[in-house]
Amino acid sequence: LLDSLLQEKLNKVKMFPKENERGIFEDRNCLVQDLSRAYQNDHFTDLSIELLDGVTILTNRSMLACRSDYFAGMLYGGLKEGTSDKVVLKCCDSKIFRLILDYICTGKVDYSKLSLQPLLNLMENARMMCLDRLVGGIEDYLKDLLKCKEVDIKECLVMLEFCIGNKFGKLVELVLEFVDLEFENVRCHEDVCQLSASAVKAILKYQERLSPEIDVFNALVDWIGKQSPVAPVAPVAPVAPVASYSKEEMLSLVDLVSINCSDLLKVVRRTGYFDDQTICDAMEKQLEAEHVNVCLEKNGAKIVDGTTICQRISVELNTDYVINKIEFLLWNFDQRSYSYILESSLDGIKWSTILDCRDLKCKGGQTIFFGAKRMKFISVKGTNNTARNNNFHIQIFIATLDTTTSERKNIGMERWEP
Repeated sequence: LLDSLLQEKLNKVKMFPKENERGIFEDRNCLVQDLSRAYQNDHFTDLSIELLDGVTILTNRSMLACRSDYFAGMLYGGLKEGTSDKVVLKCCDSKIFRLILDYICTGKVDYSKLSLQPLLNLMENARMMCLDRLVGGIEDYLKDLLKCKEVDIKECLVMLEFCIGNKFGKLVELVLEFVDLEFENVRCHEDVCQLSASAVKAILKYQERLSPEIDVFNALVDWIGKQSPVAPVAPVAPVAPVASYSKEEMLSLVDLVSINCSDLLKVVRRTGYFDDQTICDAMEKQLEAEHVNVCLEKNGAKIVDGTTICQRISVELNTDYVINKIEFLLWNFDQRSYSYILESSLDGIKWSTILDCRDLKCKGGQTIFFGAKRMKFISVKGTNNTARNNNFHIQIFIATLDTTTSERKNIGMERWEP
């Protein structure tokens, strides 16, 4: 204990500094503290900024320019604002701008208490002002809220509209993933029919969606039916009429082959949105693919890579197929068991999880049913082998479209016993 206390003391005092530290004194903490103190007490202000809500805030032009290329160009780039002691900013209100100043002048900003819309406005204004690190921090915070499901359906739809309209591409993908996971609740929400055509098309174009295609189609039909040149009495957001070309484009994004024959005839056909020839073509493709193992070499499939734990055993199909059932046989010549993650992809780069068996004991034949999904790559990523080696063994692999089996029960996995 005495030795550890002595070592801690020596580390703090730095009694014997390294050779390259001799003659160097650092005072960065005090620098930040002094700058923060000047900002908090409104010292050395030489610029007033009038915001959208009419409030004027005093600040320091040099600090703004040092931290933001946007303000550097405005105040020292030869513009008229450079010769004035007052600038009008109509892009945000005083609450948002004060948070931006907190970041610029102190390096710290607390947006944890903000509701969603002000937080989105802060992110957009930070991007406009070239505060990229702040934008990244807010994006990470929003991603965490989505992953932890700390946003409700209404907020999710607001975020989707905002991110699409303002081209926050990375966030759009995460919001679409959230929409897909919560699609049953999303389609029943009253605000879903107020989505813009761009937001609806983004949902339809989301390639990794797991929601049943018939549910997506029904939601689209409801949305189209609610669009009208006459706006509702109290709309959540302005809604433009659906142009015929937009309607046709959105309908073309529905994957009819992923909808079973019964729903094609009893649901899709009755809407009148698709002619009988189109529906029959989709049914024909289903019949041709029914119970065909697309993972066979004779059908053009090939193993891409993978043999060990934590490495994907990936199969590339000769083209993309609609699949709803995967079967494979794990090594079954002893009592060993495995854990794994089953995933699919259209490009071999971005993967979506079909079934996560990391917490399950899996032995012998594995049968996994899921909503019909289009894929070109299938992977099994081993996570555990009770034989205590790094190998992951699959003896047989089958991927098919099965619309005839009535009892869709997963087989071959169970909970680990304590």
